[in-house]
Amino acid sequence: MSTSHGATRTEPADGPDVEFDLLVQEAPQPSGSHAWSADDTTQQWHAPVADHPSVTDDPPTSVTWHVVETGERVTVPRTGSHVTAATAAEYEAAAGVPARGVIAATLVATAAVAALDVALVSQLTFFFDVCFVVVCLVAAMAVRRHDLFTAAVLPPLAFAVVIAAVAVLTPEAILPTESLSKVFMTGLAAHAGGLVAGYGVALLTVAARAIARRQG
Repeated sequence: MSTSHGATRTEPADGPDVEFDLLVQEAPQPSGSHAWSADDTTQQWHAPVADHPSVTDDPPTSVTWHVVETGERVTVPRTGSHVTAATAAEYEAAAGVPARGVIAATLVATAAVAALDVALVSQLTFFFDVCFVVVCLVAAMAVRRHDLFTAAVLPPLAFAVVIAAVAVLTPEAILPTESLSKVFMTGLAAHAGGLVAGYGVALLTVAARAIARRQG
């Protein structure tokens, strides 16, 4: 009879059980002076076939450890492949547009509005600001509830990307004959009202949906 990390281990007659010893050493150790039972540890790590689910059954969602000194049993939840699969299935079945779809749609819509505005009047106008607010509202309403955070942080990022693209491709639409950095900063400042309005609408919509989710 020998001990390893506070757990009792019995060596077979034909020599030490190396695998058994490694399993006991790798078992999580509790705080204080408690120790796990080696017998219980092995049953959990290498349970007999009768006590262990078959390959076709769902794996257990928790593991129970036994504290030798107190006789207390501690059950620790764990995630299994079936839990992950169920979560993924629930996410895919949820109503709304996934985060990646909202990101792509917001960028494309904002860029399209900017391109249309520049094509019509050769500069970004109030039309771009109003359309950006509408895009932010639609994105916040369409996104899945699991991805509300994406809708909350997306508007300023999408706005900055589109303004940067306009500053690179058609700087005269914002400020002719100036450096790229100045054109970009001028574009942000000139349309700050649209950005603030769009961001505010998105945050309010996300907050309302989050409250409704908690209450429902």
